[in-house]
Amino acid sequence: MIAFEQNTSGDGGDSGFAGGERPLPRCCAELENASLGALIGPIEIEGHWLLVQLLDRQARGVPSLETLRPRIIDWLRYQEIDAA
Repeated sequence: MIAFEQNTSGDGGDSGFAGGERPLPRCCAELENASLGALIGPIEIEGHWLLVQLLDRQARGVPSLETLRPRIIDWLRYQEIDAA
């Protein structure tokens, strides 16, 4: 919830899945060994301080719309609440 309240980039603090083209180099080793729900950080990347929470793991590739549907619905609900 803090990410939604404090984030100014408009994405609610969700950086999506990292890896492949967008690795987080300083915490990749920690993320590989972390259990789901683990908090990693604070980490400074390009002048920004981050706390990373491992919420899910997925195989590389493009997620299906059905996989993304709950996140899309949550995001739209947040946008509606935030606009009110």
